[in-house]
Amino acid sequence: MTLRYEVARDRTHAAVALHGELDILAAPELRHVLGDVLDEGATEVVLDVGDLEFMDSSGLGVLVGCHRRLARHGGRLRIVGAHHSVARVLAVTGLDRVFQVEAAEA
Repeated sequence: MTLRYEVARDRTHAAVALHGELDILAAPELRHVLGDVLDEGATEVVLDVGDLEFMDSSGLGVLVGCHRRLARHGGRLRIVGAHHSVARVLAVTGLDRVFQVEAAEA
């Protein structure tokens, strides 16, 4: 399965919904998409991972890079809809303490 995404944005806010798998094959595309969003001035990024079925370390790297870039400019990355498998990856790596993570509703 591939990664699909939807982006909604205004001047300083962006919402990116992810669907599918965020792995080594999809990470470069997401890095590019998030880079474009940040280049266009977004300082608040909400990443909806509710339909994300899988995320590996390369996907985590993209999130860390986005977070660092936002933090340098006083912005923030918020992750919403994290279900069990994605929430677990974030917890095991300690990134649930770095990003603002909102779990999926049961």
